[in-house]
Amino acid sequence: MPGYSALLHVDLSEGRTWTEPTEPYKKYIGGRGLNVGLLLKYLKPGVDALSPDNVLVFSTGPVGGTVAPSSARYNVSAKSPLTGFLGDSNSGGHWSAELRYAGCDGIIFYGRSPKPVYLLITDDGVKIEEAAELWGQDTWQTIDAIKEKYRDPEIKVACIGVAGEKLVRFACVMNEYGRAAGRTGMGAVMGSKNLKAIAVRGSKGVRVARPAEFTRVSERLVDTIRKSRQFDLYHISGVIGHRGVEDYKDSDTTVSLFFKPPMPGWGKLGGKEWWKSPWVKLKGCSSCQMHCSHFFIVREGPLAGVMGEGPEAETMGWITAIVGNFNRFLGAYGTTLVNRLGLDAIQMGAATQGLMTLYEKGVLTNGMLKELKAGWLRPNWGDPEVILSLMDMTAKRQGIGDLLAEGPNALARAVGGDAAYWLSAHRNMTAGNRSPQKGGVLNHLVSARGPDHLRGSPSLEFYGFTGDKRIGDDWNKYIGEPELFQHAVRLTDYEGKAALVVWQEHLRALSDSFGVCSFNYGNWPNTFIYPEDFAELYSAATGEDVTAKDMVLAAQRVLSMERAFNIREGWKRADDQPPERWVREPKEAGAFKGERVHLDKYNEMLDEYYVRRGWNRESGLPTRVKLEELGLTDVADELERTGKLG
Repeated sequence: MPGYSALLHVDLSEGRTWTEPTEPYKKYIGGRGLNVGLLLKYLKPGVDALSPDNVLVFSTGPVGGTVAPSSARYNVSAKSPLTGFLGDSNSGGHWSAELRYAGCDGIIFYGRSPKPVYLLITDDGVKIEEAAELWGQDTWQTIDAIKEKYRDPEIKVACIGVAGEKLVRFACVMNEYGRAAGRTGMGAVMGSKNLKAIAVRGSKGVRVARPAEFTRVSERLVDTIRKSRQFDLYHISGVIGHRGVEDYKDSDTTVSLFFKPPMPGWGKLGGKEWWKSPWVKLKGCSSCQMHCSHFFIVREGPLAGVMGEGPEAETMGWITAIVGNFNRFLGAYGTTLVNRLGLDAIQMGAATQGLMTLYEKGVLTNGMLKELKAGWLRPNWGDPEVILSLMDMTAKRQGIGDLLAEGPNALARAVGGDAAYWLSAHRNMTAGNRSPQKGGVLNHLVSARGPDHLRGSPSLEFYGFTGDKRIGDDWNKYIGEPELFQHAVRLTDYEGKAALVVWQEHLRALSDSFGVCSFNYGNWPNTFIYPEDFAELYSAATGEDVTAKDMVLAAQRVLSMERAFNIREGWKRADDQPPERWVREPKEAGAFKGERVHLDKYNEMLDEYYVRRGWNRESGLPTRVKLEELGLTDVADELERTGKLG
């Protein structure tokens, strides 16, 4: 079937591989949807995430590797060793397209190799190769070694660093030096399987059903994206600075989300400052006109010579401002270091911030630091030696880094007292306090993979309403209930946010399942791309005509399967509740001074969200009626057998 080729199965324990057609799984679209569908089929509930019984899935979508704009993404999924629930992460670059050129839509790994290996996929077939010489190497060294071995600079490599080898629970998967599948610890799952890398080189191309139509739709979407607010904001300076001429503002929607008042040093980290020296060129992913990344070289000071890709805004924030340091060159070095070590920059920054917070509050004392094997280290805000040393110690599980590698819950248990309150983790993951942004709060807490902004944080709420009449018209057409629109555009309102989050989640789920960038496709109203556009793209790629309604159902299917996966692993409504600190501690200063999460209003919003999803209002469990509407009768039957059907 055009748009699809084959899935590769790899049993690492037995050292054998086999393939099957992807077409039977087409109702999951691909990428994120395909991954969770495969996990529900092949992964038994309750397994240890770092055991050979975990199943690890990589896949892209039906338009990956084509001329469709931004068709460069892949998802990697398994049971998360960090949260114990669904682990899923997404990355860009060119690895995904190369996988498609080799005739492969996805890879499913089982078992554990008795020794370190890497997987090689080419036009000629699949090989499991020994990786003894790669084990212990960082991600850059690994990529370089594989390219040199095959004398092919164009081979694409996804790999882990020492953090993945050491089973750091938030280790990431890196591809092409600076592209990270960062969240939920998928690098640790690779490490637990003794799988160092996946190297891909292909030349088969990707077949679509109706090339002329597919090209026409793709060109129209390119034009839509280039005329969007998203392109205007990010095409020069990416997410670290808007249009390359504005600094980050000392605003209430950036650093101040972390219980701090606005910080005057934040502006030193913006795009304007980066263009003054470190950035030397723009970089883009496969088939992407946004080119929101960059290559940098630090040319002055003690860190002169440091180079790499990025940095991305979240990485920069967690490595610098959020831990009290405003040196952009430190951010550049820290970006390179976490990438080479293979660490999730957000969770690593959160570990550092958490340690500094506990030390500042007196919950963590010098005596306790000695007991926790911190050595010389005193976690004072902004100390560059502390910030960088903790990265290395955590990745290598040395000293106190061994504890930090387990995630915030382990640190809270080791310190005791009210440490858990100050760390404010949610399912053993950390995200910034979004208490002023009520839709953002809801999105973070119901996200299947744990709290973060990439699963449906509403751009309408976060970036603000521009006054464009088209936005209101879109609301009436796709969401309805026009009386809610006035609340949806206000950051601090609870009303209208359940509907807004559901809509945003649908666009993000479709983007992740198609293998396209959600910045460009899933960020309404910064970009005006709708379910109809996904339907046109899918129809032209596969030859199977679908409608906008079909696409919405596909998105709902993904969200309900992800909820079902977590329910199998013990999820309950309490897992959708905010950290206590978000509820008790209001904002200290700024435009949103006094804002916090009100539990009664939050739970009313959560009830409404469950209902709009077709799940039980009280329990949040999916109902049989909804699951059968989505073609998931088998999922409903399994949940019913275990008494977990809504």
